[in-house]
Amino acid sequence: SETRGHHAKKRNTQVLVAIGGEAQLMLEAPNGEQFTFDLTSNDHGLLVPAGYWRSAKLWKGCFLLGLHSIKYDEGDYI
Repeated sequence: SETRGHHAKKRNTQVLVAIGGEAQLMLEAPNGEQFTFDLTSNDHGLLVPAGYWRSAKLWKGCFLLGLHSIKYDEGDYI
C-alpha cells in the first residue's frame, strides 16, 4: 500500500475515483472533523469540497482518478 495526498485545495472541488483496485480516503474538514471512506469499485466516487485536507491509502494495482472543478493551479494547494 502507498499513501498519497497530504494536502488541501483552496478553490478546487474534486471527485476522486479508485481505478483498478481499492483506496481508503481520509478527509479533514476545515473545522477539524475527520472522515474515512473506502472506495472499492470504480463505479463510485467521492466528492471532496475545497478546503478539506485529504490523504489516500492505495492498495496494489489501484490508481486514483481526480476530476477537478478548475484547471490545475499549483498555487491552489495548501
